[in-house]
Formats: sequence, structure tokens, C-alpha cells
Amino acid sequence: MDIEVDDDTFKGIPFVILSEGKWIKNNGSNFYIEFAGKKQIRKVTLPEIVFVFALSTVILAYVTTILS
Repeated sequence: MDIEVDDDTFKGIPFVILSEGKWIKNNGSNFYIEFAGKKQIRKVTLPEIVFVFALSTVILAYVTTILS
């Protein structure tokens, strides 16, 4: 799996995790993944793929909740 961000204006993404109906945060703050300054492509490990899938599921659930 490759993850690419084509727009250099994006510096990172904040997120929280929803697990069994409870929001998980990072010591009371959102988690944050900072993007590298230049475009990078790298291979990801299976645990990273599982994490990204779980994160995308959480984001989809959150957006669905907001729109309903």
C-alpha cells in the first residue's frame, strides 16, 4: 500500500479513535501525524495498513454521524 499526498500545503492530520463507542485521545489531545516536507513514497507494514484501515473506518463513521 502506498500513501501519497499530492498537495504540499497539507502539513499533517489530527485524529481521534472511536473504539466500542468511546473516543480515544492522546492524553486529552488529538493524535497527529505530521507529513514530511517533501513528497515521499514508502512501503508500509501490515500493522500500519490495519491502523490506516481502522482510522478510515473511524473517519467514515464520524462523517456519517455528522451528515445524518
